[in-house]
Amino acid sequence: MQNCKILILIFIILKTGTLYCQIGEGLNSPASSFKRIVNEIYPNLTNKEKKIVDQIHIDLERNSDSQTAYAFEKNNKKYIYISDIFLRNCVYLISSIGLDSIISKNFSNFYSKEYYYAVDTLKSPAELLEMDEKESNKLFYSALESEMSLIQLFQTTNFVILHEVGHHVLGHPKKKKSLLKKKDPEIDSKLKSFEYEADLWAIEKLRKSVFFEVALMPTVIELWSPRLILRNPIQYPTVPERMINILENEKKITCIGVDKNINKCNYVNSELNTWIRIKKSLSVFNEDVDSYMRAKLINKILKYNEFKNSVDIYHFLGVSILKDYNIENRIDSALTYLTYAAEISEPKSTANELSPNQINENPYEIKEKCALLSAILYEENLRRKDLAKKYFSIANDIAIFFPKAFYERKLKKL
Repeated sequence: MQNCKILILIFIILKTGTLYCQIGEGLNSPASSFKRIVNEIYPNLTNKEKKIVDQIHIDLERNSDSQTAYAFEKNNKKYIYISDIFLRNCVYLISSIGLDSIISKNFSNFYSKEYYYAVDTLKSPAELLEMDEKESNKLFYSALESEMSLIQLFQTTNFVILHEVGHHVLGHPKKKKSLLKKKDPEIDSKLKSFEYEADLWAIEKLRKSVFFEVALMPTVIELWSPRLILRNPIQYPTVPERMINILENEKKITCIGVDKNINKCNYVNSELNTWIRIKKSLSVFNEDVDSYMRAKLINKILKYNEFKNSVDIYHFLGVSILKDYNIENRIDSALTYLTYAAEISEPKSTANELSPNQINENPYEIKEKCALLSAILYEENLRRKDLAKKYFSIANDIAIFFPKAFYERKLKKL
């Protein structure tokens, strides 16, 4: 029944871009999502936990720019704030996974890791592709073929809601007020520990009551965290830190506990080692990996003229800048590299130690993506239709990554 509700939800989102719908007691709002998941975990709560959960109110802010969820107390009442934009974007991002087979094999990667950072207001996949109703329906049925998309959607919304419930059950909002009042010198590390504790509480309830798959957690955490860089990084764990905390807990369960499972244990150990290496690489440079790679590649470009036609390098530079909200004039800076790559007449892909992706991608497809991103930035952020048309035209001349019909519609519209 739950999967049926999710299917209907994705259908409405792909067709109209609207998150809220009335399906009996279905997923028509964050409040009903909260009610649904709480009802499912309720039998496995202690009496103390039930008493706390019964006191929680949902504070929904529609049409907000905020893209997150958090727990807080106000006038001795317990609240969970959930932005409708946040839930809507989760559905958009996850539903794009099911479209790789109909649009492009890398569509979901482009949508979630490039387009997502290029715009202030995320469009649904169908809206982005300027599809009419018939094409939108086809897109919808393709998305339904990906069971993984539905499972990820289900686990993401459940985890986020239960993480915030966990903060209240564990008394974190009250403890935070006390730490601030006392000006506790260890407040940063203690607030960070609250996040770890809430993650594990949520996972425990998911495992016992609903559904939990550790292999999906990197996607869940990354969907939830893209713009948490705007928060205090000292008080909020990074994605690698959260994953290490989750996997170390999983190791106790799958490798040592009563639910010991050799295959799962091997998987967890492998993933744990991977995330530890990622964390180490971040701590070595004391900055984001993208920032480090960006500096390294710019230095190479300045030194060696042979890389001037390497579109994969310029594509990486442009996208990494879009992801870095601390850069002044972020859009203009990204366009410097993206437009340059879009206009290279004979593009090449380095596909060696200098290539950020280490993959020998079709250089003309990379050039098309650079032109496409440039056009989107000019159209949606800078309102420059003339330049948007120029770069849509360049992308249309290639039309490997996106269908030619899409570019023709865009050019006709402009």
